[in-house]
Amino acid sequence: MHTQGGNRKIGVVARLFALFAIVLGVLTPAFASQEDLPKGTSSDALLEQDKMIRIYWPYLGQFIDKYPGYSAASYCQGSFTHEGYFEAALLLVNREKGDGIYIAVIGANAKDAKTVEINRTATTARGEDWIVGLQCNSYTKLLRLDNEIKSPNSAVEGSLKPISVLDGICLTPDPKKDGRSFVCYDYDRKKAKFTEIGNWLT
Repeated sequence: MHTQGGNRKIGVVARLFALFAIVLGVLTPAFASQEDLPKGTSSDALLEQDKMIRIYWPYLGQFIDKYPGYSAASYCQGSFTHEGYFEAALLLVNREKGDGIYIAVIGANAKDAKTVEINRTATTARGEDWIVGLQCNSYTKLLRLDNEIKSPNSAVEGSLKPISVLDGICLTPDPKKDGRSFVCYDYDRKKAKFTEIGNWLT
């Protein structure tokens, strides 16, 4: 009887973990990793995206508010400066101006964190089309991307040379280029700033 009761408890716990995994799987694509707004996004949709990011990651609101007139359009999480740090990269968009700012929020915790501007971009091209992107990639993924770029059958141009074993940030700096171009950055501890480590163009 004791064993059966124990099995029932284990079954309940297993089902709870399964439910949590399903919920996490639904949320992860939109809020724990890169998620771009679709092309032709309206101002209302941009504000809704900003609202959702603030709801799921409340500590980021104080950093977004440092840029009046800008809303958070995309977000990804990584450890850029130290292993285990919960840091973030954001694309902030001013719809009226048609420009965007890529920033990183770095530091051990929300209290000690600071913002670093990485790059600026025009957020619209070809009318109202959105062709900007943001990715937080692990060291392993950056190496894999570099190998794929250099493969004989690759139609992609460029190269990546990580300078850190921590996560890097890749973004689209110029949406006016044909295809999709990405530039990647690692945090250089010696220089205390983000440094370009390569790019690719499809």
